[in-house]
Amino acid sequence: MKCIKCGAENEQNSKFCFRCGASMTGQTMQNGAQKMNGTVNGQMPPYTNTGIGNMYYHRPIGQVIPDYNPNFDYRPLGMWSYFGYEILFAIPLIGFIFLLIYSLGGTRNINLRNYARSKFCVVVIIAVFFFMMAITAGSFMYM
Repeated sequence: MKCIKCGAENEQNSKFCFRCGASMTGQTMQNGAQKMNGTVNGQMPPYTNTGIGNMYYHRPIGQVIPDYNPNFDYRPLGMWSYFGYEILFAIPLIGFIFLLIYSLGGTRNINLRNYARSKFCVVVIIAVFFFMMAITAGSFMYM
């Protein structure tokens, strides 16, 4: 029996593929079946890129996402994206403006919005900490 995920040949009564670990129970693809246009037996792959022009949205298929909104992009950010946004947000005034824009919904990417919101929370916590330190230092100066 061939695995529908990786195409490896497995024993007839295998429960899992020995190469990729995919479940072999309930598979309908036998030795003679073919993959056609990225689909297996007419089923779409678990993820698909759809969009208009150069704007592609990574939309899950067959997954339940709470409060899923098709207007948003659910594509994950890569390591270099985090690095670039960290540098952008570190610029004194412009970075704070971009941080506010992205955290208040100025992007379609949910992961970028959530990252900007977490970075904004860190900035607020640091500002409150320095404010409390300034109040404490000011009260000790007048003693």
